[in-house]
Amino acid sequence: MPWPLFVENYARDQDRVARFAHEARVSASFNHPHIAAIYGLEESERRKFLVMELVHGATLAERISKGRLPIDDAIAIGIRSVVNSALPKDCHRESSNSA
Repeated sequence: MPWPLFVENYARDQDRVARFAHEARVSASFNHPHIAAIYGLEESERRKFLVMELVHGATLAERISKGRLPIDDAIAIGIRSVVNSALPKDCHRESSNSA
């Protein structure tokens, strides 16, 4: 499904819009150096979007492509993954294409 069509279909589903807003509120309550800050949930031309902190740096996929991660980094990433998976399902996006 083309991305613009997906966004339009998603925006018509009030349950998904409500989950998106709930996720934004929950995520905005996090205060951690490894989690991008959320500054707000906005709407423009009937499309909702998050205003988030710009975090500079490589993605996990980019870091892995350069070779083995230092053990401390790998452990920190693993811990964040476990914490993330333990959160209620409505705290997660329904799909994610990035690592």
